[in-house]
Amino acid sequence: MARVSPSDVATYVGLTGVAVFEALIEGSRNAPKEIALPDLGWLNYVPLLLLCGLIVLQGWRYFSGARQRREISILAPTDGSEVGATRIVRGLVRPAGHPVQVLILSGDGRWYPQSNVITDGCAWEAHCQFGAPKIDRPRSYKVVALVGDDSLDGPLQDLPKSDLRTDPITVLRSA
Repeated sequence: MARVSPSDVATYVGLTGVAVFEALIEGSRNAPKEIALPDLGWLNYVPLLLLCGLIVLQGWRYFSGARQRREISILAPTDGSEVGATRIVRGLVRPAGHPVQVLILSGDGRWYPQSNVITDGCAWEAHCQFGAPKIDRPRSYKVVALVGDDSLDGPLQDLPKSDLRTDPITVLRSA
């Protein structure tokens, strides 16, 4: 579910206010004298003031980066790819500079954090280990990348909470 920021709420409320005041002003201009509103005086300027405020708000959001899209993705390997015992997993994170963590779901049902994730602007890469160096049969693993700056230790039963993470991809480790 998409989150609505306070500035989005302010924008919607402001636009609704402009519409209501404009409807009142226009309605009083065209209404018969018996039901017309009295001269609104300075209230005639409320829509203009609200629109100016909304322009300032949107300008602040644009220049402060508040509208920058937040996302994280895994570019390689792709879902269903075959991997060896080790593989570099690459992806993108926006906005740039967010710390990235990569976790691998093993056959034992636990998530293993990969400790060596390197970020460079929007790009990131992790040297990942898929099981033991030698395995007797092919196995599948799930890979997830998430934004988070808490260091994770040891295998985890559940994925850590993060408001920004990839959907799991499945890779196949050949024997």
